[in-house]
Amino acid sequence: MARIPGQATPRTLGPPPPLGPARRRLAAPARRAPSPPPARRPPLRLRRRGFSAPLRGAVTDSSRPYPWTCPGQGRSGRAGQTPRCPRCALHLRLCLCPLLRPLATEARVVVVTHFLEACKTTNTARLVPLTLRGGEVRIRGAPGLPLDLTDLEDPSRQALLLYPAAGARVLDDEFLRADPRPKTLVVPDGTWRQAGKTVRREVFLRRLPTVVLPPGPPSRYRLRAQHDPRGLATFEAVARALGVLDGPEVQERLEDVFEVFVERTLWSRGVLSASAVRGGVPPAASPRPPAE
Repeated sequence: MARIPGQATPRTLGPPPPLGPARRRLAAPARRAPSPPPARRPPLRLRRRGFSAPLRGAVTDSSRPYPWTCPGQGRSGRAGQTPRCPRCALHLRLCLCPLLRPLATEARVVVVTHFLEACKTTNTARLVPLTLRGGEVRIRGAPGLPLDLTDLEDPSRQALLLYPAAGARVLDDEFLRADPRPKTLVVPDGTWRQAGKTVRREVFLRRLPTVVLPPGPPSRYRLRAQHDPRGLATFEAVARALGVLDGPEVQERLEDVFEVFVERTLWSRGVLSASAVRGGVPPAASPRPPAE
């Protein structure tokens, strides 16, 4: 082709040059293996209470210690660092587990505990699986740990909800004569607000007949402030209910354990003298543990 004066000579485009190492990385970046999902952390409101990992386990019975983890029990300082029994939650030198002999009862007791309540050292529901054969504590509200109560639907037993709801029947001999089947007693545990939410939000519990205890003496629970003089600690209520279902001897033995639990805790706080503690204080417990 003739060249026109003043016109640039057209360049012939050849194949592109081979890519260098740097350009090759830009053109085809290396694929990385997908990273594993991060471990699930508890919500911020729980991390502030001392939880660093999800709670483990949902059910405990008399053959196993409490299966959930309560880092530091939400405490700081010397009191939070004092070693505690993983079963009864008392200071190791005050542990009452050697005194416990699980009782065989016809009635079955299942306590549904809010998981924040379960981590309190003053919680009494933990005594249920330690003192009753077949007694259970099931945790409600723990992140990633749904509550399952479907196994309680047993036609050979009558399941009852022990809760002071409107229209609840009094748990007495007249009530028991109406249905002779053995009883499964379901007891919500926590603050009044937590227990109320448990009853309202669990469909299975809403279907159960509701019962209340007959009138009785005031509570002997002295570890927390009582906002209602009619209120009872959970284990205290279980003991009185079993007094109706299984006889006064069972109630008496459970109340003895309850008194020891309360009085040893009060002694560790410096509120009670050793001579006022039922059965005394173990010799290994002196000097007194750090105050609660």
